[in-house]
Amino acid sequence: MVGGRLSFEALQRRASSGGRTAHQLAEAMPAHFIAFDVLQIDAQELLTEPYEHRRAVLEGLFTDHGLTAPWTLCPTTTDPAIAKELMTSWTDVSGVEGLVIKGLGQRSRPGVRGWFKILYPGDDPAERIPASREPSTLTASSYGTHTLVHR
Repeated sequence: MVGGRLSFEALQRRASSGGRTAHQLAEAMPAHFIAFDVLQIDAQELLTEPYEHRRAVLEGLFTDHGLTAPWTLCPTTTDPAIAKELMTSWTDVSGVEGLVIKGLGQRSRPGVRGWFKILYPGDDPAERIPASREPSTLTASSYGTHTLVHR
């Protein structure tokens, strides 16, 4: 975070630095890793596995290894009421842009975006989840300063 906001630029700066500078930047600008999916584990590719299975593998990694901050498991739900709550609680963090909707049975296809992103517009949270669709899963996500909208 820089100035109370998530900063993709600061993260890029840290990632491209080395040696003493990397250590200084890590001290000055600590980062968290927020995991929402896993595509490979122990040299086994999981791209053809449904998201529900990949998510269970990811949750198992957090449990089996006792991962805590700076490792963060992104919340997920199939309940629209919880998704509405996540829309307000997670998007209160400056820089978190909204929710990502993925299908539980969805496979990961490289180069193909098979999910929807609902951006936080700053208005009534109940209006942010499309009423015409019942999402199969919702995942809070941030993509730095880039705005991605898939309709």
